Amino acid sequence: MKNNKLILIFLILVFSSSFSYGQRWKRLRKEILGGIVTSQFLGDLGGSKNVGVHNIRDLNLRAMRLGACVGYSYRLNYHISLQTKIIFAYLRGDDKFSKEPYRNNRNLNFRSPVLDFTAQCNYIIFNKKREIHRYNIKGIAAKNIIDYHIYIFTGIGGFWFDPYGKDSSNKWHRLKPLRTEGEGLVPTRKEYSNYQVCIPVGIGIKFVLNRLYSLGIEYSYRKTFTDYIDDCSTTYFDPNAIRNANNKNGDLAVYMANPSPTKNIDIQNSPTGIGTQTTAPGMQRGDPRSKDGYMFLIVTLYYKLPRKGFSAPKF
Repeated sequence: MKNNKLILIFLILVFSSSFSYGQRWKRLRKEILGGIVTSQFLGDLGGSKNVGVHNIRDLNLRAMRLGACVGYSYRLNYHISLQTKIIFAYLRGDDKFSKEPYRNNRNLNFRSPVLDFTAQCNYIIFNKKREIHRYNIKGIAAKNIIDYHIYIFTGIGGFWFDPYGKDSSNKWHRLKPLRTEGEGLVPTRKEYSNYQVCIPVGIGIKFVLNRLYSLGIEYSYRKTFTDYIDDCSTTYFDPNAIRNANNKNGDLAVYMANPSPTKNIDIQNSPTGIGTQTTAPGMQRGDPRSKDGYMFLIVTLYYKLPRKGFSAPKF
């Protein structure tokens, strides 16, 4: 009888331990997170050696920049979690980085801070589990510990940007006030807003380090609805109208609108066949048919918040 009681107590301890681990995510639904971000712009400026395609094929590592993020995550069930994230980073594009002749000759450049806020839904598509011994010196250890999981996500967000351009003396200037494509000067060229909507989509992997900490790596693409993150979208505008609209900054605005080294060279005298006509008013400066986008690669540390509330992380 005494042995039967011991066996019963043993079974209760084993199954309660396994059940406890299986339900642990319910007790630790909340997480705070922070991480390091690398950003890549996909738009009209810069890019690879091909004609701009506004996707990952136009990747140029020289334009990659660093940033940071913070966020909060709440797990709805075993497979789905909701996450909000704030990212501050810089986007960069420079036609000097491109080996495509016409883009390189255009010679436009920009950098822009970007403050990105998103709410996303993560869905776990794969769990990797590892079995460990049920007993060790310290006591009972649960089986089927999740080492990592892979998830996909999408959501909705907004971002703020403010493009700057570099002049011939390497000094940076805000581009929007210069109206480099005649924005606001004629009815067909409306001014763009620095606040825009984006849709995040991507995939991530999250490694469980211990009961409270996890490490994640996430790739995210931001689909946007603006073509002016780089202050470049349509065609070259009349330089005289740009100069008159900018008063004392007229010459600067004209230069930033068209810094091409061949803008004063007759095409017949150009050995490359690229000359004045290429950057004349009305000629293509950007491609309004494709909106700008950007990508983030994020390395994140997660900390689970106990049910009773926040407590200082212990390392």
